Amino acid sequence: MDSASPSVLMDEKEPPRGPLLERRQQLTEALAKSPYDFILYLERAVVYSNLAYPDLAAGDAYRALLLADEVRDESFEYHEQALEALQGYQTTPCPEVLNHGGLIRDLDRLLDGDGVEAAGAYNLLSNLASVRCFQILSISLLLCGCLKSALKFCERGLNMVPHNKELLEIKGYIEQVARRRLRKQPDDPIDINRLPDRGAVRREVYPWNTYEPDRFSDESLSFLNEQLSGVAPKCEVKVSSLPVLLDGESNTDGYDIIPTCNQLGLFAKEDIAPGEAVLEEYSLLTANSRHKESTCDACGTELPPLQSNSKAVSCPECYDTIFCDQSCFEKAQEQYHPAVCDKDVDSIAKDPQDQDIDQSLYLLLLARLLAMSTHQEIHPLEVKEIKYSMWTP
Repeated sequence: MDSASPSVLMDEKEPPRGPLLERRQQLTEALAKSPYDFILYLERAVVYSNLAYPDLAAGDAYRALLLADEVRDESFEYHEQALEALQGYQTTPCPEVLNHGGLIRDLDRLLDGDGVEAAGAYNLLSNLASVRCFQILSISLLLCGCLKSALKFCERGLNMVPHNKELLEIKGYIEQVARRRLRKQPDDPIDINRLPDRGAVRREVYPWNTYEPDRFSDESLSFLNEQLSGVAPKCEVKVSSLPVLLDGESNTDGYDIIPTCNQLGLFAKEDIAPGEAVLEEYSLLTANSRHKESTCDACGTELPPLQSNSKAVSCPECYDTIFCDQSCFEKAQEQYHPAVCDKDVDSIAKDPQDQDIDQSLYLLLLARLLAMSTHQEIHPLEVKEIKYSMWTP
């Protein structure tokens, strides 16, 4: 394996974005009508790959992988829906996305030439889809920096088609990057459990995002400062121009013109005494990963003692959900709680292993955001708690 970058697996000439964005929109609309169709998810994953969004490509490939599993196992919850979605492909040639790099030939060889008849048409499609998912997942996760997961999915694919050229190439790239990250010699074995699995994050405004506000407009600044006045009366939000950190380095001495970018910053508008509280914010966008923890479901603060004269309030519809006082209960009812009330979701992502606590909190924050948007009947990106944020859950 040479020392080329994993990007060589993509087209050398970057495809025009216009047709790709149009195709992405078509697939998104088709998925809204047929949400259990793994062919559509795979096709959109390929579009995301060509748009250089490996994070979104991995997400769609994983959805397709789950649906392919549903097709093969009658005991699975969505087996019937996933199977029904495949009926439209029964009389047509095999979708192009499933025959990438001669996948049909590889899988047919694995089944001793009797693939379609032995496994059935639907099982053949789902098997092809699984291998294609493993290809997309492994290269996309590698590009995201999630080496451990990338290698796991790559090896699962090779277990199905041991001689698949693309998966073998991707495995070589993963091992190459892993040895570099772990400071290993070219022939040293790789312990998969030591591989990093946390990728890099950047703020990305996707071209189809019509909800992104102009965070630096007078209207946005006016709204933010109005909200801030109640929680940090001595501060204000202003736009500041900061130097761009190029290639992870902050040394800009060698530049004739220092490149800059605008950011929102928090500034004092009057003197603040030592030890004085700068900001006291109340937020319903909170999360707690401990099951049955004695904290308010709304604001996350510790509950008062549960005794006869306690201020704590239980939801009348789901008694295990407790709020620290009547005010928190009313705010929860106004902004999010009816969307999850009595839905038996209290145990999801709770009491995780120590190494998974942060991931659990991210999931719970996302769940709260979705509950807020569902109850308020607005898009998640329009929820005011995150609309103007630099980062979202």
